Amino acid sequence: YPVFVTIRWLSLMQIQGFDPGFAHGCKVAVVDTIMQLKQHFTVYPHPPQRKRQDAINQLVKAVQRHGVSHIVVGNGTACRESIPLIEEVCSQTQAKFCVASEAGISAWSVSQSAQEEFPDIAATNRSAVMLARR
Repeated sequence: YPVFVTIRWLSLMQIQGFDPGFAHGCKVAVVDTIMQLKQHFTVYPHPPQRKRQDAINQLVKAVQRHGVSHIVVGNGTACRESIPLIEEVCSQTQAKFCVASEAGISAWSVSQSAQEEFPDIAATNRSAVMLARR
């Protein structure tokens, strides 16, 4: 799968950030062309919940609703297990995906600026926003 260090060329597109995880689910955020948050939610495709089909349905719906062209997957925990899920979403839509580094995302998600920008979103969910913005 493709890995990009910087994804500047994606800045003209609707992007979906996907922060993989196991027990607490995979965090998802959709940003528009000016990097404004449009939607965020959590899916649970992996153990212990194993709601894979529900996750695919939610992801496809968000891609179609917002006209998402690319999905940016974080390279942390559960990345490898999430790639087949994202490939399935891409096969059902016109979206493409890439994997991006999660370096620094946790620090940003608990920072004062992140809290001020997204006061109603938990720090764990802000990580998907930053992935989409990368």
